[in-house]
Amino acid sequence: AAKAVCDVFLMRVMPAVLLGSIAYWMIGLHPGLTHFAFFLVGLVLVSLCAGTLCLCISSVTPSLGLGNLFAVLVLLFSMLFGGFLVNKQSMPAAISWLRWTSFIMYAFEILMVNDLQDLVVNFNPEGYPPTQVMGSQFLDQFDMSPDRFYYDMMALGIMSFSYLAMSLALLCFAVKEKR
Repeated sequence: AAKAVCDVFLMRVMPAVLLGSIAYWMIGLHPGLTHFAFFLVGLVLVSLCAGTLCLCISSVTPSLGLGNLFAVLVLLFSMLFGGFLVNKQSMPAAISWLRWTSFIMYAFEILMVNDLQDLVVNFNPEGYPPTQVMGSQFLDQFDMSPDRFYYDMMALGIMSFSYLAMSLALLCFAVKEKR
C-alpha cells in the first residue's frame, strides 16, 4: 500500500503537475485558473491510468522484455483508437466500439474540450479574407462533446482504479512467488 501511494504521488501526480504547470502557460492555452486546473486534472488522470495499466500488465508477464513488448502494444492500440491517428468518424463501424477502450481518447477529449470550448480562432491566411472560426466547430469535426467532459474524467478515474484493482488481484492470486 505504501509503495502504491508513493508511486501514485511521486511518479504520476508530481511529474504531471510540474510538466503541466510549465507547459500550459508557455503554449498559451486558454487563460484562466479553472481551465488550468482542469488541464492538470486531465494530465494527472491520464498519467495514473497509463501507470496503473502498465502495472497491471507487469503483474502477469513473466519477464521484463515480454512485459515491455506487451505494454508498448497496448499503448499503441490505445493511441490508434484515441483519436490522434484515426478520426473517430472514419473508423469502420465494426471496430469503432474499440475507441471506448482507449484511455487516451478520454484524455484527448478532456484536453480538447477544455481548451477549445468557447474559443474563437481568428483565421487569417495570406491571400484570403480573414474569418473567425468557433472552437466548437473543431470539437464537432473530431466528434467531441462538452457534455462528456465530466464523464471522461470519471471514465479515466474508473479505468485507473480498475487497472490497480486487477493488478492487485493478479498479484495475490495468479502470481506465485518463486523461492
